[in-house]
Amino acid sequence: MAEVTPYHPQIWMTGLTRATKTAPRRRARLSDLITLGQVPHDPVHLRDLKAMSVVVVLATFCVSLSYFLVPERSDFLKIFDGVIIGVELLSLLAFWRLRSVEALFRIFVPAYLSLMGFFVLLNGTREGDVLAFLVVPCAAVVVFGPRRSVPWFWLCLIGVVGLAMLDEILPLVSLESARSAVNPQGYLFHSPWKKPLGLVEGIAFAAVTCLLYFLFRSAHRQLRRANMALGREKQQVDRLMRAVYPDHVIDRLKEKDAQTIVDHVPQASVLFADLEGFSKLADTQTPAALVRMLDVLFGEFDRLTQAHGAEKIKSLGDGYLAVAGVSQANPDHAAALCQLGAEIVRAVRDFAHREGLDLGVRVGVHSGPVIAGVMGRTRPHYDIWGGTVNLAQRLQATAPRNSVQLSGQTRALAGRALQVEGPRMLTLKGLGEVAIWTLRP
Repeated sequence: MAEVTPYHPQIWMTGLTRATKTAPRRRARLSDLITLGQVPHDPVHLRDLKAMSVVVVLATFCVSLSYFLVPERSDFLKIFDGVIIGVELLSLLAFWRLRSVEALFRIFVPAYLSLMGFFVLLNGTREGDVLAFLVVPCAAVVVFGPRRSVPWFWLCLIGVVGLAMLDEILPLVSLESARSAVNPQGYLFHSPWKKPLGLVEGIAFAAVTCLLYFLFRSAHRQLRRANMALGREKQQVDRLMRAVYPDHVIDRLKEKDAQTIVDHVPQASVLFADLEGFSKLADTQTPAALVRMLDVLFGEFDRLTQAHGAEKIKSLGDGYLAVAGVSQANPDHAAALCQLGAEIVRAVRDFAHREGLDLGVRVGVHSGPVIAGVMGRTRPHYDIWGGTVNLAQRLQATAPRNSVQLSGQTRALAGRALQVEGPRMLTLKGLGEVAIWTLRP
């Protein structure tokens, strides 16, 4: 007999602490921390895109604010810094109301590009404002997709070249509000601070814009194809898992911290069915014919099982195991399996008559508590155990051909509407005499 560890507060608290430390924790996503513009039905990728969009706007807001707070900045430039800050805050407000990334892009980007283009004319490439025209096409690919991002690409490409050409013909303008330590004369477009965007440099920036856009577009398409292929593989895996496991077990298997999956069901019904005469057929039929025959029969069993609200556990050789009331509560689980057993008998009898085969079936049904869970390491499978399962199998083994043998518990739960014969006493090893009923379809 296994030794039971006595209860000791320090021992149990130490074990609890270790379990807490070793239990895997879900890492917080960016979309969990920044939820502006999200709605409950948003898919994960859309929530991530919304969170990243808010981060980008906040980052540009911080950059604009840092320029606004520079002491040497002229009043003229501070006015435009304030305008940019206002545009960024209004964009976040619009995003909060509209909750659409595309709407945020259409509101924020044109205004932002216009202001950045004006700053390029004021400062040239000194403050890196021209980089916005390189980044926006790539961002449009993420937000709108490769096809719908093309207009934004042309807008930025023409904008860069147009700014370079316009910079060559800007007039010499001086404003009092533009005076600063680096621009004592107050020149608007010809400040000593300015690093002009020449035509050659503008064409170079346009070339870089094209290169970045098409590289990003190609990468986005490849990533989308990979995600689509991964989605198809996931659907195939999900279909296979649904064919092997009940839905409630699949959800628990997908959990990263899933441990042993086991359930104790206080009341359920178990059905065993076994083909009689199959061993003799195996000596005369080809392997392909045997497999086709089992596929037809068990396919029909699966359909009947699903129609009666029961679930298949497994097929083993020429045997079939089904349950009712395990994964889903069903107060009529006993009656459902009795009806299922009767239809299985009729299905086998009709198949044998149609094919001219000496084939029958024996069915046993018993009701009681069962244990259900997943077992195995290399090929894990869902199964059920307990005395209820053992007695159902013994009832099947002793049932007459083409009949359903019921226990007293199943007979009582199924009600008196069943047309049964009995009771009669049957001696079973380890159980003694057991009262059973026979249902003849």
